[in-house]
Amino acid sequence: MSSSRSTRPFTPFILLGGTIVGFCAITYLFLSFSDTHFVHIFSSKQHRAREWSPIPRYVSLEQSTQVFNGSFQQKTIYRQPPSPETDQAWHDLGIMYGPVLIAEDDASTFGISQDHYSVSDGQSSHAYPAHVEVLHQLHCLNLLRKSLFFNADYYRQQQHEEFVNEGEILETHITHCLDIIRQRLMCTADVGLVPYFPVIHADGRHSTTPDFSRPHSCRNFDAIRRWGEEHKHDELGHQEHG
Repeated sequence: MSSSRSTRPFTPFILLGGTIVGFCAITYLFLSFSDTHFVHIFSSKQHRAREWSPIPRYVSLEQSTQVFNGSFQQKTIYRQPPSPETDQAWHDLGIMYGPVLIAEDDASTFGISQDHYSVSDGQSSHAYPAHVEVLHQLHCLNLLRKSLFFNADYYRQQQHEEFVNEGEILETHITHCLDIIRQRLMCTADVGLVPYFPVIHADGRHSTTPDFSRPHSCRNFDAIRRWGEEHKHDELGHQEHG
């Protein structure tokens, strides 16, 4: 009798626990099915609609392995001191391309609403100017490069592009770009690993150095840039390219 009495108080907790587990399992199955079903419908209509872009319809997003140049000493053209050659290398990445035009019928497919700015297509409908995200992000990275303390004087003296502005306007532009890149890095959240090489110094000391030249799975940026170049409308300007 004492044994029966001691186990009885646990019965409600067992029932409650079973109910919670069952509810969670059903919810998980429902959400899994709903998400899969939603993606299937969304993607079949929009060709990888989660990209929010027409580009996957025309450019393969298949990835290939590329080894980053993580060297401290072997500087690419993008790390060189300010010069017309350095600036041209950055411009060749497509950072100054005019916007592409998204047809009115396709706008909602790519998350563009009637509240966004549109232009007449010369007929009976409108089109929406839009920049390709990666090109804007590279524009932002280039602005951070130009804003580095050892580069900024050069661009100020020339009043180069964004540096025609001063003070708060320029500062706001720079910090906007900084935060855009922060959000993008956190969004993609690279989980690759950076190991270390052992180093023996001339004086016999032992240390390590990180191996930043690691393989990564990368999209074909050149193909994406070419699409942006082929579809850009420079006559529309940069639409306040922030």
